[in-house]
Amino acid sequence: ILYSAAPDSLAMNRWVCPLTVDLPLVVFFLFFFFGHTLTREVWTPSVWFDKACINQAESEKKKEAIGSLPDFLKRSARLLVLWDETYFDRLWCSLEIATFAKHRSDPHAIRVLDRFVAPWLLGCLLSEWLIVRLVWPWFIALIAATSPSSFGKPDTVSDYVILGILGSISSIICQSPCAAVSAVCFTLKLQQRKVMLDSFANFDIRCAQCALASDRPVLQAQIARLFDEIDDKPISVAVDGPEALLIPAAAEEPEELLELVRNSSIREITSYPSHDDCLDIFNRYVRAELYNQIISDLGSATYLHWWLAFLAFLPQQFFTVGFEFLQCEQMGCQALPEV
Repeated sequence: ILYSAAPDSLAMNRWVCPLTVDLPLVVFFLFFFFGHTLTREVWTPSVWFDKACINQAESEKKKEAIGSLPDFLKRSARLLVLWDETYFDRLWCSLEIATFAKHRSDPHAIRVLDRFVAPWLLGCLLSEWLIVRLVWPWFIALIAATSPSSFGKPDTVSDYVILGILGSISSIICQSPCAAVSAVCFTLKLQQRKVMLDSFANFDIRCAQCALASDRPVLQAQIARLFDEIDDKPISVAVDGPEALLIPAAAEEPEELLELVRNSSIREITSYPSHDDCLDIFNRYVRAELYNQIISDLGSATYLHWWLAFLAFLPQQFFTVGFEFLQCEQMGCQALPEV
């Protein structure tokens, strides 16, 4: 595309980059950061952020909000986890996952996000924008000063050599900032993904920490209650028989009966799992089902979604499309390949 990029061509007009690169990026970032305000909460899903929605100053209100945490999770359609190395060290976080998983049969309702995505994407967008606005104009000016005849069809071997050398240098310079950002972020991604998968594979609710020691048995009992299978409806099989022998089944067992079954002395003579067994059931859920779901959503440590790569190089794509289109408009798309 550089053969016909003469300084006086339409593609090199000073308004090309502001209109084809800067303006689309401004629109992209406006929608990215403030697009949710355009719908005026009509199509925008509401978000319940525990640290922001729970009063951190007044202990009474904080206790009340924490007590209502299961109700918030039951009413939520999706649980978004911004994972870090200390996530499973917090017993409250395990309670959130246990409560949500018990009331949502869809395995895709729990989403875990990597922390590397935001800094990598924003860093690549910024570096690519600087390349388009600073490096490419410098490269065009360098070619014009070094070999003016190269802007037309190269006629001599020296023109091809000069363009090849300058093109290689420019490619290295142009991709160096984005490559540096990607190298740092992808290294962190590999390290973080290994720690994440290891923490899921070796998860044990008994190792989770709690700020107040008195809260530990209460929280563990609440998690065990979620996986004790007592609230699950019994499996029934329809059979044919005389109506006189049929006993109508109640829609739900009385709450008093369920609480009686939860008594440790009564549970020992039933087939329901014990307190420790319930915690082990939750451990197996995290180690197997949730672990496989993370692999399905995020992929392996070296996997990257194609749309993220597309967004990272958005400035270059805007510049290339605008540059080529203007050359076609000026010279004709049929004549351009011959130049």
